[in-house]
Amino acid sequence: MEKHGITRTISIRTARRYLRVLGYRFMEPKKGQYADGHEREDVTSYRDGIYVPRLTELQRRTWKYSRDGLPEYGPHRDGKRVIIWYHDESIFYAHDRRRRNWYHKDAPAKLYQKGDGHSLMVADFVSQDFGWSPTSLDGTRTARRFLKPGKNRDGYFTCDDICEQANVMMDIVTEVYPDFEHAFVYDNATTHKKRADGSLSARKMPKGTKEWETETGKVNGKMTKTKMTDATFNGQPQPLYFPSDHPQAGLFKGMAVILQERGLYDAAKKLLADFANRCLKFADAYSKGLNGRQAAWAARKYRGHRVLPESILRELEEAEIY
Repeated sequence: MEKHGITRTISIRTARRYLRVLGYRFMEPKKGQYADGHEREDVTSYRDGIYVPRLTELQRRTWKYSRDGLPEYGPHRDGKRVIIWYHDESIFYAHDRRRRNWYHKDAPAKLYQKGDGHSLMVADFVSQDFGWSPTSLDGTRTARRFLKPGKNRDGYFTCDDICEQANVMMDIVTEVYPDFEHAFVYDNATTHKKRADGSLSARKMPKGTKEWETETGKVNGKMTKTKMTDATFNGQPQPLYFPSDHPQAGLFKGMAVILQERGLYDAAKKLLADFANRCLKFADAYSKGLNGRQAAWAARKYRGHRVLPESILRELEEAEIY
């Protein structure tokens, strides 16, 4: 209000009228398409260099359909007709419901359950030619998967589950639709990708020396583990576990020992010290009444200091940092 020179307050009703004039409406937000990471370099590289060219090639041997669902016949390349199956997962909640509906003006208020309730995940394939994934000819197998996600329920849909489902689906479509070539398309979800068992990952390494192996996933409800693959440094192998002739034979060296072997331990300690100093410096800036922009400016100017000088407010004013 002060920004526009208005000194008097306005009523809530007037504020609502202003919002409507500006194009705002009081309603639930519309749901759109997720776009997180769509333009990341690795995503665009795979999309433009592999996915789109491959899909374009496959579509030359697929049937096209009109908006009414009728096939549009035209020239096709020689070879088997291609059926493209798209894979996806959906989660449904026990308390799913429309938030807006038509109610009689005299209808009493209805109590609803709090929260979304328990969830059920469904993972399946669908194609424009045959619809949802088929069952096997004997009716005993299906690629459709149901899961009650949660730590204390069925767990979570992992890459191993994705691979198992894909193998079942390939067997079934080969049996049910043997006259076609089948292609399966997955979205770029993290559960669809997996590191090799035992692959290097600094996120999982413990700091100290201990008996340790990295987890690789559950088999029959039990977590399996394996030793992490050895590393290389300056072109030379660097074992992550002590050799058999060492007093601590077979134990994982730990991040501290690995960094010491690489001559990086002191550098890592310096980084931690710099980070701690930066945190203290920002805390000191806020305690002196600085805002975020001022604190960032002061942190850059007094790099390496844990606290800011008492003259910081005057310096900010002279630098016109508000």
